[in-house]
This record gives sequence, structure tokens and C-alpha cells, in this order.
Amino acid sequence: MAVSKQYGEYWGVNILRGLGSAPFEALPAISISDIYFAHERGGKLGAYVFGLAFGSFVGPVCGGYMVTGQGVRWMYWWGVIIVGALLVLFFFTLEETHFIRPLDMHDEALVSTMDMPELDKTLTTKSTSKEADDLSVHQPPEAIVGEVFDADGFRIQYSLWKTYPTTWTAVFTEWWIPLKCINLPAVFWVSHSATSSLREANQCQCGLNYGTCVSWLAVMGTTVALIFSPPPYLFSNSDVGLVWFSPLIGSLIGAYFSGPLNDRLTVYLSNRNRGWREPEYRLWAFIPSAIIMPGGLIMYGATAAHGLHWIAPVFGMGLVGFGLSVGGTVTMSYILDSYKEIDTQVITTIILLRNIIGFGISFGIQSWIDGMGLQNTFIFVGCLSFAVTMFAVFFIVFGKRMRRRTTTRYQHLMKTKAM
Repeated sequence: MAVSKQYGEYWGVNILRGLGSAPFEALPAISISDIYFAHERGGKLGAYVFGLAFGSFVGPVCGGYMVTGQGVRWMYWWGVIIVGALLVLFFFTLEETHFIRPLDMHDEALVSTMDMPELDKTLTTKSTSKEADDLSVHQPPEAIVGEVFDADGFRIQYSLWKTYPTTWTAVFTEWWIPLKCINLPAVFWVSHSATSSLREANQCQCGLNYGTCVSWLAVMGTTVALIFSPPPYLFSNSDVGLVWFSPLIGSLIGAYFSGPLNDRLTVYLSNRNRGWREPEYRLWAFIPSAIIMPGGLIMYGATAAHGLHWIAPVFGMGLVGFGLSVGGTVTMSYILDSYKEIDTQVITTIILLRNIIGFGISFGIQSWIDGMGLQNTFIFVGCLSFAVTMFAVFFIVFGKRMRRRTTTRYQHLMKTKAM
């Protein structure tokens, strides 16, 4: 990007950037699901989503000063320097911990329990199922809850790669399993006619919801310079970068609301449900977000179209930042609670859908604004955001029933993954 001068080069380097940035979007969320308990994941995912938002919002602030002081090319040279330093840091400090787990009796017992709709307990209760009794038999007698095992100390890494005993069939299977996950509830949502039955409405909202939330951020990123640089605002490059502090603050509040506070809400609702925790409890956080984020989009577009004081559209950006954190945290928390055993595949599917939607809306937003005008475009975008987010109410009511109907499909994907 720092040396490209032709349109084709611009496309090529962005393809490389996409390939390089894709892994970081999935790996942290999957790691969180492996490390933390169910009632803690919301807070940790909130911190992760805020980290993504922090980079998205602080980047333009730094970029504005770079362009002003050093020129637009140096904005990309600094990216090369920072990523190069991270490359050295990651290579020498991140130890490869992957190992192959055989499909033993523990895994078979786990698969056999997937027909139970209530898979996760927030409170400790006595299980009466035969599967749980069989599972406890295979646990090592010396394993104690809370026991800390000895581990090797830190060691500098030197090997360039490691190989593992697997087949090319297993490798290619990992490529198409995420596509099969699209038909699972909590992975994708497509519109149906009013006469669609509940069995037909077997595809749901997380990919679309998260995708549209990120798309509204991309819409703002595309239009901020077009709004604040000309009259009546006449912001400089550095001033345009500073307006991104507003969505940064909003995303911080949204991360706390959809993370730790939402974790407490799910525990409270689980206690009322005799200790059984349902993934749909997390979706209640979408109700206030369905009002706040569309309101921010409409405020941003309508006030900027009429040239009102800059604080009005900037405040609207803060509301959009709040909705972005809520959308990312709640969707990933819900998907991980619903399909913990295939978390890698479903997270990959959600990110794929999210990026496709984000690309489409970002690609067409300028033509959209040219055709409808700034105010009408953002009013329409706000209404669309409200409709997509409020559809969570449908899944609060019917989500558990849809998960029950797809238990067999879930088990099949688990077994395919284990092969």
C-alpha cells in the first residue's frame, strides 16, 4: 500500500491484507471459549470486541496525524513497522500447544448427551441421566476440581513449523464444514414469507446481525471525511481522526454492557430457571441496542445533512459504537453457547458472512447516498438496523425449539469434525 500507484496494485495488496488479517478475527474468540467458563465468556468476548473496536477507532486518529505530518504513504509504512515487530514477538514467544486428542469414551459420552436441550448448568445440580453417570466413570480418580498441574516454564521458540499426523481428507473437510454450518440456528438468518413454518425457519441471525453492525461502522468510515472536511465543518485531517474517539467511548460502554453486565443477567435468569442456563438469555441485551444503534445512525446522518453543530453527528457516532460492541459480543457469545463443540467452524462461518455483508454495503454506500441523499440513506439504514436487531425477539421465544429440531444435524457435524 505504501508504494502502490495503480488500481490493479491496490486490489492485489488488499487481497493480501485480507489473507493476513483473517486469522486474528477467529482465533481469539475460539481461545476464549476454550479457556473460560460459560458464565465468564461474555465479559471476555466483550473485551475482545472492544479490542477490535479500539484498533478500528484509534487507527483513524493516528492516521489523521500521520497524513498531516508525514504524508499518506507513511501511514502504511508505520503499519509495516508495527506488524514486523509483532511478527518477531509472536514467533519467539507464542508456543505451539496443539496436540491430537483421540476420540475416547469421554468424547463418545459427550456426543451422546447432545440430545439434551439444556446442556450447560450455571449452578451445580445433581444429574440423574445415565450419560452423565457413564461420563463420570471415565474421569481419572486423581483429577480434582481446581487442581493446578505443573507446566514447563517459558522457552524461546526456534522451529519454523510443526507437523501433525493427519490426512489431506481431514484438511479439506475443515474447508467445507463451515459452509454446512450455515443451516444451523444461530449461524445465519434469511428472510422467509409470512407462511413459513417454524421448521422452515431453520436459519438465524448471528451472521447477518454481526455483519450489519460492522457494516454500519464501515458506512461511517466511508462518509466521515466527506461530511466533516467540506463546509460547514471544515475539519482538518487530524480533526477528522479525532471524531473517532466518540465511537471508541461508546464501544467501551457497550462492551461492559454486553459483557460483564450481560453475564450477570444470564446468571440471574438461570437462577430463576432452577439453575438451567439457556443460550437465548444472552439475546435480551439486543433489546436496548435495537433502539440505541438505529438512533445513532439516524442522528449521524440527519444532523450532518442539515449542517447542525458537529457535536450532534459525533454523538450519533458514539451510539453506533455502543451498538457495534453489543452486536459483536452477544452474537459470538450466543453462538458459542449454542454450538460449543464446533466453535471453530461456526465462528468461521459468522466471520465469513460478516465480511461478505460488510463488503457489499461498503462497496455500494456512496452510490446509495448519491441516489437517496445523506439524510434519507441513514434513516433507511437506521430502520434496517432496527429490524435486523429486533428480530432477536423471535429467537428469544423460538430459539430453543429450533435448536432441538437440529440436534441430529449438530451431532453429525460434531462427528464429521472428529474424523
